[in-house]
Amino acid sequence: MQRIKIGVYDSGVGGLTVLKHLIKKIPNGIDFFYFADTARVPYGSKPPFLVRSFITEIFGFFRFLNIDAIVTACNTTDSLLLESEKRGLWVPFFSIIDPVIWHMENVVSSGSSVAIIGTETTVRRSVYLRKLIGNKNISRISQKACPLFVPLVEEGLNDSELARRIVSYYLEELKKFSPDFLILGCTHYSYLKTIISEYMGDRTTLIDPANYVSEQVIGWLENIEPREKSSVQFFVTGSAEDFKRKASKLMGFDIDLDVNHVDLEKLNELARL
Repeated sequence: MQRIKIGVYDSGVGGLTVLKHLIKKIPNGIDFFYFADTARVPYGSKPPFLVRSFITEIFGFFRFLNIDAIVTACNTTDSLLLESEKRGLWVPFFSIIDPVIWHMENVVSSGSSVAIIGTETTVRRSVYLRKLIGNKNISRISQKACPLFVPLVEEGLNDSELARRIVSYYLEELKKFSPDFLILGCTHYSYLKTIISEYMGDRTTLIDPANYVSEQVIGWLENIEPREKSSVQFFVTGSAEDFKRKASKLMGFDIDLDVNHVDLEKLNELARL
């Protein structure tokens, strides 16, 4: 039986939250290829035209690998891509944003308030806000960019006193607002979930997009009967050893991870093919 190849990508380690859910829920029959653009992380503070060129290169790399489906674990790039661009790809594209919107339709009650935190680009593009604003049960929506969250996680400081101070700095106004739901609009933010939850209090329910995108992939795979255990290969544009150290800790893997370095020049060449 032919195995399915699924490409998952992010600017760095944040997307490992999505990959972990996928592996847990689809433990057999899939060859996962995780791409982390660690040489150019973070994406959220970079000019959109530049990030769009990165997306083109990543998709070119996935085409080279003969991927069967793409899962974005990056809210920033998802917010930049047009719906027509996603539909126009050679393989199915799974959004990180849309499953959250569908989930919110089922959980928000009348008069609910919602806050969204994300990178500068995600907040500027306001995709979450624009898609949620039509929900009649939501009485108030607010959003906040938290650009230092990604570097914190990439440096392994997600459980530090510094992280707690930066969380309180960014979320002070949102805490006063006391939303019913807080959407973590960047997969890196999942690693700050405990600190964010402690700061915001029990009244606010955190919504982690990594929990929902996997359900869409499972739906696509419903007619496939995989048998052999799923595998994972990692590709990074930065240091393979540095990524291996971080990923092993964040994913809780005790095995030696298969991490490969991808040269940026080669990536650019593949994008032009």
